[in-house]
Amino acid sequence: PAPAAAPPPVPAAPADAAAPAAGPPFDLGRPPDAVPSAAGKAGTASFTIRRGEGGRTTRMRLPLSATAAESVGWMVGNLVPVRADLTGALTGWYRLHRGGAALPPALPLGDLDPADELVLHFVPNRVVFVDLTVEHGDPRPRLLTRMGTAVPVVTLVDHLGAWLGLPGGRWRLWLDDQLLDPHAILDDLLGGAADPRPRLRLAAEVAARREGP
Repeated sequence: PAPAAAPPPVPAAPADAAAPAAGPPFDLGRPPDAVPSAAGKAGTASFTIRRGEGGRTTRMRLPLSATAAESVGWMVGNLVPVRADLTGALTGWYRLHRGGAALPPALPLGDLDPADELVLHFVPNRVVFVDLTVEHGDPRPRLLTRMGTAVPVVTLVDHLGAWLGLPGGRWRLWLDDQLLDPHAILDDLLGGAADPRPRLRLAAEVAARREGP
C-alpha cells in the first residue's frame, strides 16, 4: 500500500516567511539518495564505546576512515536507539567524547588510539528558525522555517527534497559559505546560541561546486 501522506509543516509566523507552493502531498515514496560516506579501504579497528557517562561499554569495530560524526550513524540503531518521542519526532542525536572533551565531528577515527575509551553523549534537539534559500527555480525561494539542531544534515536534506518537490540528485546544505557534511548536525556549528537564526542554502551538488567558494 502507498505510504500515508505526511502533514505539511506549520508555517513560520514572520511576515517575510515564504511557504512552498501548494501541491501534492510529500512524495514519501521517492527513492532516497545514497548517504555519502568517508569510509574507504583504510581498514577497521575495534573501539570501546561507553553508552553515556556511567553507562556500560561495548566493543564495536568501525572503519578507520570514517569521521567521528559518521561513526555515530553506524552506532545509532545498532548500539544505541534512535531517540524520538511517541509521535516519531527526533529528540536528539549523539556525539563522541574522549577524556571528557567532545571529539571534532570531522576527525577521522584513524587519528585515534583504539585503546582510548569513547563515550557517546546525547545532544538534545532544539527547534530554531533558519533563513533558507533554495537554489532551484526562478525566482529562487527563500524560506523562514524551523529546523532541529540535532538532526543529521542528510536527514534535513532528504526531507527538504520531498517537501519542496525537488528533482532527484544529490543536494547539499551550506551554512553561509561552509558546505555542511552530511553527518553534521547544526549544533556542531551553532552550539547553544539562544536564537541563532542561521542563513542556510540548499543547492544541487553541481550548482554548489560552481557557485560555492
